[in-house]
Amino acid sequence: MPYPKKPKALHDRDGTFRPDRQNAAEPAYRVAAPKKPRIVAARPAASKEWTRITKLLLSQRVLSEADLCAVTGYCAAWADLVDAEQVKADTGYRPILVDVSVDGAGVEHIRHRAHPILAASVKASVELRQWAQQLGLTPASRARVSSAPDQPASALAQFVAKRAG
Repeated sequence: MPYPKKPKALHDRDGTFRPDRQNAAEPAYRVAAPKKPRIVAARPAASKEWTRITKLLLSQRVLSEADLCAVTGYCAAWADLVDAEQVKADTGYRPILVDVSVDGAGVEHIRHRAHPILAASVKASVELRQWAQQLGLTPASRARVSSAPDQPASALAQFVAKRAG
């Protein structure tokens, strides 16, 4: 299997762009924050995280309007995790629930089960980690993300830079 083509942004950054290296199928999006969706704005934890994360990703020049779904998913998972952790922090929270039932013969049955918020917390944590990896927000995934160049250099500026260095 051949190696994937290097993105044009990396060629521009490294000064190695040539028309024969261009990947015609590569989409080009401008660096910009997508508009905050209502489903994110309606949840305070998600809205606050949206503001924080979009500022961070914009400063790294890795966010575009094409990333709406990923950032929305990340913020929703964050809000789900915050909600679950708030339930677990309540004084009345018990991780193990006891269900008592009586059958038709009058025999009492006791069953222990995990609190449902534990499963919700684990699911939100897994989903948050997956979205964070997609957005380059984990230490391991951060090394694989590269920023878009600030401004595309003119042909003359590229020539001068090559000759100088």
